Amino acid sequence: MRWRVALVLLLLALPRPARGAPPTATSASPDHPRYHVPVAFARYAYFGDAEVPADCAACGDLHLDGHALRVGLQGGHRLTGPRLILTGAIDYDLAVVTASGAGRQDEAALHALQARVGAIKQLAGGWGLLVFVRMGVASDFTDAAWTDLRASTGAGVVHFWGPDLRLTVGFTYSNNFIGELVLPLVHLQLNRGPLRLTLMIPRGAALWVELGPRFEVGLEAQAVALRFGLHRRDRFTDEYSQLNVTAGPAARLTLLRGTFVTAQGGYNVRYYRLKSGQEETHSLLTFAGGFAALTLGYMY
Repeated sequence: MRWRVALVLLLLALPRPARGAPPTATSASPDHPRYHVPVAFARYAYFGDAEVPADCAACGDLHLDGHALRVGLQGGHRLTGPRLILTGAIDYDLAVVTASGAGRQDEAALHALQARVGAIKQLAGGWGLLVFVRMGVASDFTDAAWTDLRASTGAGVVHFWGPDLRLTVGFTYSNNFIGELVLPLVHLQLNRGPLRLTLMIPRGAALWVELGPRFEVGLEAQAVALRFGLHRRDRFTDEYSQLNVTAGPAARLTLLRGTFVTAQGGYNVRYYRLKSGQEETHSLLTFAGGFAALTLGYMY
């Protein structure tokens, strides 16, 4: 039943492009790089059962089963005078986690709402500077606490080799997973004829091949980390962190004027951490097996 509800939400979230909107990517020029990013999208994914061993004293013989729905909106605007590219995005994540075992079952709906703003200052010689800030909140929304606040920020140096090749190198700080982390930031974007390669460390990578004007296939790997606060006393834990690393083939069909549908499947590696108060009760790395995902969106 839950997957039917999620599918309905996906269909409702499908954006309607404005009249007269461009059908595909922006025109390419050295000062106007071509980007292939979804302007609006909704993505549903199912992750199978993961067993937490009995040495988790706080939760007993626990099995975790998860669904995830992500709805996002992003865009940008180029200011010609100051040679500045402004970007913005807002994402909503819904993770439905079912915990069962030891004669009990608990289903928690966990929410994360985050907004991001960024800027790329174009300098001479194809160089540029990137800065961004992302803020939000993640919990079961039954109560509120300052520990539910999530923040990410980063900066980097950008170099453009024409309209179809861009490299960004820098750093990023985030408290979205486990605790406060400072990680390297690498973003490579390459377009060569029908091939499109994107490398985003620490978020993932993708290689796409256009087989026709409306159809392309590819390989994608993604890492999505979220940390939620749980406030009800009868929950299976006080803080739930998850990292899903997925990899597998994907196919994308463009339907009309940039509207697309993407189907993906493959292998999933998951890491969970359960925390009660200030004490970590258990952490688990599991090679969970398969996953499946469906994305609907609009690409500019």
